[in-house]
This record gives sequence, C-alpha cells and structure tokens, in this order.
Amino acid sequence: MTSAICNNKQLTILRFVSFVFFLIMLFAFCFTGYIATHHQPLQFDTIIFLWLQSIRSSFMTSCVIVITFFGSRYFLFPCYTLLVIYYVFFRKKLWVGIAIALIGFLGNELLYLMQDVYQRIRPSNPLITGVTGYGYPSGHSLASFVFAGLMSFIIWQKHFQTKKKLTFTILLFFYATMIALSRSYLRVHYPSDVLGGFFLAMSWLIPCLWILYFVNKKYH
Repeated sequence: MTSAICNNKQLTILRFVSFVFFLIMLFAFCFTGYIATHHQPLQFDTIIFLWLQSIRSSFMTSCVIVITFFGSRYFLFPCYTLLVIYYVFFRKKLWVGIAIALIGFLGNELLYLMQDVYQRIRPSNPLITGVTGYGYPSGHSLASFVFAGLMSFIIWQKHFQTKKKLTFTILLFFYATMIALSRSYLRVHYPSDVLGGFFLAMSWLIPCLWILYFVNKKYH
C-alpha cells in the first residue's frame, strides 16, 4: 500500500515536471521561430557558421554526408517499421505498435505544418543538392531527436542496469546532436533551424511518451 502511494506521488511529480518542460520547450520553439523569421541574420547563426567553416575539409564533408543520412527518412522509416513489427508480431502489442507508428508519422506531418507557418528560406550556397522546402524547423533535427527520445524511453522500460540505460541514452542523443550539426555544416539549415527542430521534438515527445506509457501499461 505504501509502495503504491509512493509510486503515485512520484508519477504526479514527473507529470508536473514534464508539463513544465513541455511549456518551456514550446515557448522556446515559438520564440526562436519568431526571432529567426523577423530578425535576420542572427548573430548566433553567424557564429556557428563561422566555426563550422573553420573545420571544413573535403574529408570532413564526406563524413558529414554519411552522418546526415542517419537522420533521413531512408534510414528512420525502416527503423520505425522494424519497431512496429517487433511490438505487433513479437510482443503482441498492437496498440503500442500503432502508437509508435503515429509518433513518427504525425511528427513528420507536424514538421511540414510548422515549416509552412514560418516559411524561412534556407541558407545560400549549400554543400549538397536536392534539398527543397523551408528551413525552420530542421526536419533531420526533429526526426533524429524524436527517434532518440523514443528509443531512450523504450530502453528505460527494460530491465537493464541504470548505468547501461544512461550510456544508451547519452549515445542516442549524441547521435541526434551530430545529425543536427551536420545540417548546418552542409549549409542546408541555419543553426537556429536545428535548434528549433530540437525544441519542437521535445514538445512533441513529451505528450507522445506519456500516451505511449499508458498504452504500454494498459496492454502489458
């Protein structure tokens, strides 16, 4: 009985903290978007671009092109597909599989909606071709942080040692950060676009992971 009360109290605190964090991330996304679209150029973007230019080389560019692939739909769509197959056919959790699919799919639709809202033009002179659409927020940044957050959530539900969970979480968010930086290195997004992608990813993840938590708990 006492254990159940403690668990409910901890859950209530976690809800409150996550709600506050959600509001902070949502405000940061909207504020960054407003500043980015009404006050160009941003000093923040200029400073980061200059730093990235200072470390640029043909070898580095080749490596970054490989890194940025792991934030594309060509990599993430198969990953989501495998996750859905695992939960639907192996864990027999249909609704968890559906929830994961919707997190990825609706997150992508949210991206396009926000890009149409802000309509920020991408940087000039990109290092790669074939990139279209508006710049704020960065799709690769959003997608990679959403995927990193989702995978971290799944890992923390497993019976691993806390040290291993922390290690996996750090590696996943390092992966997402490298992908986000790769977009500015390749000059297909301003650094503030990448930051906006992170803010929107966190805003999207918080309600989604709570829904996934209760769906997983109900169909345990």
